[in-house]
Amino acid sequence: MRKTIVLGVLLASAIWSCERHAEPPPAPPAAPPAVRDTRVATYELQEKCAKDASVWYKHWWEDGPPVAGLISNYTNHYNAKLGRCFLIVDSTMHGKKAYTTAKTLIDVLENRDLAVFDKWSEMDAPTQCEVAGASCLSATEWDVLTKPYMEE
Repeated sequence: MRKTIVLGVLLASAIWSCERHAEPPPAPPAAPPAVRDTRVATYELQEKCAKDASVWYKHWWEDGPPVAGLISNYTNHYNAKLGRCFLIVDSTMHGKKAYTTAKTLIDVLENRDLAVFDKWSEMDAPTQCEVAGASCLSATEWDVLTKPYMEE
């Protein structure tokens, strides 16, 4: 009987010792980042921006009375960093001897012009060049200043 008790104590001691010194169970793997959810949300916002920009352009440019010699198009972009939908309307109006080029950067949600550029073909300097309240001197400078709105 003494052997049984000693053997039982040794066995219990060994089990207790193993349990106490055993490595903790590995932590469950971390949940993968919600990359897919973010991509889906971004895609949906881009889709909404494209639709909103199309509606805006149609309302303000296509539904109005036709203007002889006016050619225009637009480019839209959802800026994830700013959480905004932007649109650039690029237009050219041809006259008999000259033409004018115009660009406008618009915040679609607020229906607000953020940047404007106008230049007559026979003039060296633009007649208007402004981005977010700052003046610019050329179409190239306007493009550089508006790039962050259209590429972030």
